[in-house]
Amino acid sequence: MSAGRAPEDDPPEPRSPGYGRPPPEHQFKKGKSGNPRGRPRKKVVATVDPVLDQHIGDMILFEALRPVQIKENGQIVELPMAQAIIRSLHVSALKGSHRASVVVTNMLRATQDKVLDSRQAVYTAAMEYKREYREIFAECDRLGQPRPEPVPHPDEVVIDEQTLQVRYNGPSTHDEKARWDQLLERKREFQEERDYLRARLRHPSNLSDFYEDELKHADQIIRLIDATIPDVKTRRAPGFDITEWRRRRRERSLFGSKLKQE
Repeated sequence: MSAGRAPEDDPPEPRSPGYGRPPPEHQFKKGKSGNPRGRPRKKVVATVDPVLDQHIGDMILFEALRPVQIKENGQIVELPMAQAIIRSLHVSALKGSHRASVVVTNMLRATQDKVLDSRQAVYTAAMEYKREYREIFAECDRLGQPRPEPVPHPDEVVIDEQTLQVRYNGPSTHDEKARWDQLLERKREFQEERDYLRARLRHPSNLSDFYEDELKHADQIIRLIDATIPDVKTRRAPGFDITEWRRRRRERSLFGSKLKQE
């Protein structure tokens, strides 16, 4: 300290960096903004009204399914809008439109992939379902216990190894089984009524014509139910196809009705 100077006139000693005291190289420079890019813009998050979104979806489906008239082979035919558009694309592709051909090809490939993925998932689930119940049935047989009756029954689940398709020869849900049980109960009631009517017809009376008509009605209902629901042994037989079985039964029932009329 030089003579004649007051202690408070001495330059302050530099402070070491710390909280609130950044090093000089990181301090704001005079005349230069510390945030040259400015305040960042707030991100705008788009919100969707669920009701509006559902309404728009309904409108799209309505327009896609709305019937329109198109001219085909000189005739006016009515098709859903979506089908008319797809048909128009296929026609354009057949006429040589490269763009239409690309769209049709991509659309077909996407559809095939989606169907195959869905079929593969169902196939895998059906295989696992049948495997699990084979083990359960084997355990029940080993213990001498009755087998369970799950819905769908694994013996009524048929898997096509070539196409990966799964079909059901019996009810596939509990609701469907309830409808089957209701129909079978109706069949039992009509069988009882048929037996009663036949017994009454053994003794002719002024009501015989009425009994004859009621008997024909009961027979018809029983035939319809028989042509719809095969018995347990039939529908669980190897190689059974309920669709083909119903077709044959209905044809046989219709043929028999025509013979009786003639």
